Amino acid sequence: MIFTSPISAGLIKIYTVSGDLVFTQRIDTNNFNSNVSTSDDFIYDYLWNLKNASGNDVASGIYIYLIEAEIDNRKEIKTGKLAIIR
Repeated sequence: MIFTSPISAGLIKIYTVSGDLVFTQRIDTNNFNSNVSTSDDFIYDYLWNLKNASGNDVASGIYIYLIEAEIDNRKEIKTGKLAIIR
């Protein structure tokens, strides 16, 4: 995910396309990787183990992610889709 300023903390939520919450994870500087691109954007990586809140593997399919990030005392939200193919 690309942000224009460093993230201090945030929350990742992953949903099925029908709107069921599959996964939630609080993020901070200890559990995601940050890189600065040549355009001065901050690029963050988070590795999801493809398990739901119960610890079971998620099924193949399309999922929606929502990331709420705290940046300079304000909240920024990013959303997108991801595909799981097993």
